[in-house]
Amino acid sequence: AKVRLTMSTAAITEQPNPLTENLGSSTPDEILRLLRQTDAQMFAGWGGYPGLSDDGVIKVMAEVATEAAAVIASDDGVILVSGCGTSGRVAFVVATACNALLVETGRRPCFKYLMAGGDAALFTSREAPEDSWHEGLATLKAGAGNASTVLFIGITSGLSAPFVASQLEYCRQKPERFCTVLLGFNPAALARTVPIEGWDKTFADVVKAQQDADRCHLILPVVGPEALTGSTRMKGGSATKMILESMFAAALGGGDVVAFPERIWGALREYEDAIRTTYLHQKAIAGLVTLAGTAMQAGGKLFYLGTGPFGVAALVDASECPPTYNAGWDEVRAFLRGGYTTLSNVEGDLRKANPAEGQFILEWSGFGELCATTLGPNDAVIVVVGTEHTDAAMIAEVVAMASVVTSSGAKLGMISVGTTGEAVAPAPLSSLCTGAVHLELPAVAPAAIRSIAGRHGNFLAEIGVKLVLNAVTTGGHIMKGKILGNRMVDLQVSNNKLFYRTIGIVAACSGGTDPAAHTAVLRALYGVDEVTAAHQAHDISRHVVESAAAIIRGVRVVPTAILLCRTPQLSFADACAQLQECPNVGQLLTRHEA
Repeated sequence: AKVRLTMSTAAITEQPNPLTENLGSSTPDEILRLLRQTDAQMFAGWGGYPGLSDDGVIKVMAEVATEAAAVIASDDGVILVSGCGTSGRVAFVVATACNALLVETGRRPCFKYLMAGGDAALFTSREAPEDSWHEGLATLKAGAGNASTVLFIGITSGLSAPFVASQLEYCRQKPERFCTVLLGFNPAALARTVPIEGWDKTFADVVKAQQDADRCHLILPVVGPEALTGSTRMKGGSATKMILESMFAAALGGGDVVAFPERIWGALREYEDAIRTTYLHQKAIAGLVTLAGTAMQAGGKLFYLGTGPFGVAALVDASECPPTYNAGWDEVRAFLRGGYTTLSNVEGDLRKANPAEGQFILEWSGFGELCATTLGPNDAVIVVVGTEHTDAAMIAEVVAMASVVTSSGAKLGMISVGTTGEAVAPAPLSSLCTGAVHLELPAVAPAAIRSIAGRHGNFLAEIGVKLVLNAVTTGGHIMKGKILGNRMVDLQVSNNKLFYRTIGIVAACSGGTDPAAHTAVLRALYGVDEVTAAHQAHDISRHVVESAAAIIRGVRVVPTAILLCRTPQLSFADACAQLQECPNVGQLLTRHEA
């Protein structure tokens, strides 16, 4: 198979952000300042492109909200929200919250989430299903069932996921039944042009067909390059959440659809204010970054103990660390009070199908049984709670676990969410978190989105908690040496998109060309000194399989490839040995320069 060496190199979601070129060498305070500045680009737009606040974007959102309102009022319609990785996790969170409100108000729940890889991918790393257009199509058909009318929203930040592409194409061809929406963060002209394995279309082909089709909508604000190049779990995930919640809030509120644009505009203004309020706690959040980063630097682990929707946000954040930073699934881990009952996923308790896999244990009791007895001074535990989710039983549980944590010497921190002027955490928790960081976020929903907040979670506070959690794990891995400049240099090559991203990272960090980087990546994947024609002929899916095998062998593919590209005469074995002696590839590159 002929390999194209670059993805859409102009794709904004894959470009480095000029603001953060020194992110990898920044202090925690500086990291927070850079994240604040890049997040501001979500609303203002980037490079002359429309952002979230653009009239044209809000107009399309209002049109989609009108379609959603019609489905909600129907007898058997369904709203499908689909995505891969972070996009699918956000789809799950939002669809679940909207259904809870519908049930509470005596209406028919009509939202469904479609997640590439199924429910296991909600909180564990499952990146490969993103490449399967077959799975996407089968998942769509199962989700739509026999519904007479379907609103389908396919989310792919970079306009690249084959799983979503096949769904969009199928829906476009049946306008009498489907209203089709593409949600992403590149201009349509920059959709991915790399061929999709086993299919006769590219994502760009699908987008082009959508643009002129009946009942097809494109929501494509450009939120700018990520602070960490390509890490769309950050701005991409945040913008996805705000867009979906703003549209569905308008639809669920009912009334005259003429008012929908103003409702959506009001909700987005409130989100923008909430993000500004979150970053007013820059010093406090930097303290949490230091807490987590110090643990990671020492080889320790980071654990989250969360409640309600904030605990679900912690599960999502932890699940994104393995593909982004090549972290072990147990190196950053979250536990949720109430486990699967709180999670409310369609497939229920995943331990039944995976009894031997510890990563499917979510309950707080699992932390006590599996982790608390092995905690040590190098570990960190962060409690994530909202004051509305605290009760005597919960406080007693946290106090008991916190006592174990502190007696082990592990560091204890807290993110607590409360209304302005309200105590940010019950006294028993605060007293146990000596030296911990307390964060106060807005906890009163604005009129524009109050209808779907309530006891199901405050969407404004949730976006603030997401930003904090993303900062903690991003900053922690920066302190661990996993980022060079503003590029992730130890990611897992776990799908087609990440293979091409890896080539770009290797070229940028080594100073080599794309062809040289491609050769170095294949050397690292296959553990060879010479790349053969057979290696070159493999499809990308085969390279992804080899990447998984390399991880099992203990090979860090991306850092190894960077060294091999920088110094081509270096043997594969020598590159691995150098990384064993000094895991920080940035430091090794400095040595090579000397």
